[in-house]
Amino acid sequence: MSVTKINKISDFFRNVPILPILQVSNTGDGVLAAKALKAGGINMVEVVLRTRAALGAIEEIRSAVPDMIVGAGTITTPELAWNAKAAGAQYLISPGSTLHLLEAMLKTELPTLPAIANPSDIIMVRELGFSEMKFFPANINGGVKALKVFGEVFPEISFCPTGGVNKENANSYLDMNNVFAVGGSWLLSEDNIRSGNWQAITGVAKQVVEMFSAVR
Repeated sequence: MSVTKINKISDFFRNVPILPILQVSNTGDGVLAAKALKAGGINMVEVVLRTRAALGAIEEIRSAVPDMIVGAGTITTPELAWNAKAAGAQYLISPGSTLHLLEAMLKTELPTLPAIANPSDIIMVRELGFSEMKFFPANINGGVKALKVFGEVFPEISFCPTGGVNKENANSYLDMNNVFAVGGSWLLSEDNIRSGNWQAITGVAKQVVEMFSAVR
């Protein structure tokens, strides 16, 4: 199975090229965080499947904030891909890539963003028909300098860097011609979620929209 139009994920980023990454310990916090993002002008979130509450949070966010585009991250097994789809995830993101995993993700027929860390990964993922990939962890694997090389060798591939991307360096990534978005957890800080400071999250979202929406 190979990528079709339905598997393209960049269309979700037409307004704001930012992907907030959300990790929650309970579903209620997930809903409140999503509402806070939406109030700040961002209608997309990646819920990482690193806690027991993650799948439930996806389901609850889809129900409570129906116009929020909700995806599942940290897809590491075929089972997680199918569980995420059953919970209502609208797209899937992996932290790494194997042929077995990506074939399973494609079978869900959800937009899929596979992760790469080096040229060998890119070649393998490209062979399945992907032209959009997550670069992770970006800071450890060369950051902007690596993306410049990737652009020279793989001009047809575009990336969403995550891992070490923050408010201070996001623009340096978004200035790259082969970057369609960046992902980061700084919009949904653990401290703000733990303390229930939803207004702070809305404020950060508004700042992000103002700072980065003009980049594209």
